[in-house]
Amino acid sequence: EERQFQHSLPQEAETLPLITEKNTRLARKIIYSHHIIADSKRAGLRELALAFQVSALVKIGWPGVIVLEGHESRVDAFVSYIQRWRWKKLIVR
Repeated sequence: EERQFQHSLPQEAETLPLITEKNTRLARKIIYSHHIIADSKRAGLRELALAFQVSALVKIGWPGVIVLEGHESRVDAFVSYIQRWRWKKLIVR
């Protein structure tokens, strides 16, 4: 069964390199936001995690927190993509 995404998938997700044993460097990032409330933003984060093949734990409410883990290039691409969204405040650690 093919999954239908609510939002259009980012081109970045389609052009990421394949994960091989030679490039299996993993990364973890914690992102703090003023808040994560909007259903559309929550759905978008869920869909992007699937598209970029990263694990994401999202704490909704005030403050909002996103914990990402996965292949380094995919985590970096995910962060780069969501930084273009509208946020009151977004801090990446």
